[in-house]
Parts: sequence; C-alpha cells; structure tokens
Amino acid sequence: MAGVTAKHATIIQFFVTLIIICGVSGQNEIVNNTETSTDSIASTVSDLPKNISCEVFNNDCKACVENTQCYYCDTDNKCNFHVERIIADGECDIKEVHFWTCKMNLKVMLILIGTLCGIALLVITIFCCYCCCKKRGVKLSKDDLKFARQREERKQIAALKRKERAERTEEIRRKYGLVKDTNPYQRFDA
Repeated sequence: MAGVTAKHATIIQFFVTLIIICGVSGQNEIVNNTETSTDSIASTVSDLPKNISCEVFNNDCKACVENTQCYYCDTDNKCNFHVERIIADGECDIKEVHFWTCKMNLKVMLILIGTLCGIALLVITIFCCYCCCKKRGVKLSKDDLKFARQREERKQIAALKRKERAERTEEIRRKYGLVKDTNPYQRFDA
C-alpha cells in the first residue's frame, strides 16, 4: 500500500482490532437474537466457527462482513480472512476494504470512529470543565457569604470595643476632673 507508513499501519491496526472487539461483542448479541428468530441466513453466518474459510462468501459483501473475522475487498471481489492482516498483506487498498458493513469502506469507518471518539472526548472534557466551574462558582459564593458574615462580625466587635474604650476614657476623665464641657468655649467677662 503506497503512502502508508508503519505508524499509520499501527494506528489502523489498532482501530481494526477495536472494531473486531466491538464486532465480536455485537456478534454474540446477534447469535442470541437469532436463536429465537427464523432468519436462517443471519443465524448461519453468525454461528460460523472462527476457522471457516471466508472464500465461501466471495462475490457477496453482505454475507462476508457479517462474519467478524472476514473482510470484503472491492478490488477483486473476494472475501478474505483475518482482518488483522489487512494492512500487513497489502492485498487490498484500504479504500476498497469493507469490514462490518458494506455501506462504507474501512478508511471512512476509521475516520468516523476517530472523529466520534474525539467528539466524545471533547464533550466529556467540556462537561467536566462546566461541572468544575459550577462547583467553583457555588464555592466562591459560599466563601463570599462567609467572608461578608465574618466582616460584619468584626465590625460589630470593633464598634463594641470602640464604645468600651470611649466609656473607659470618660470614666478616667471624670475621675481626674477632666470632664469635657459640652461647650468648649467660655465667655469672656468684660
């Protein structure tokens, strides 16, 4: 495959493995659902052993991709086995590989999965930031109320102490005869 580096191949292989894991869990659901249904084709394809030859499904994309161990190549209309080897073998261009569905190729699927994962991560990050900011805002308003209450208490205590100091000062002035007159100015007798 031209233009695919080892790094890209590793990333693509990771996503393919992820798809396989998702597909295997989905396959178990299909098997459980088809046990009670009358759809014998889906049941037959889902119940395939892992070592079955995928060539049985050549020229039929839908039947090929229903088995999670197979992938369909549009170039030669063949159903191939072992999805893990798509990149390593280079038998089929990634634009021509269909896995899990015939409606889109593997390249589009990988881009779609990557985009959805990125969007999910972005949404989770934004949600976490929103929750943290909301908590911080509530915490700040609680702190503001607490500080305002403490400031009022300090003002009341300071006013009380100021009043006590003024009373003590007046008491000392009375004791020593330094009582202030209400009118500090005296009349001159002429």
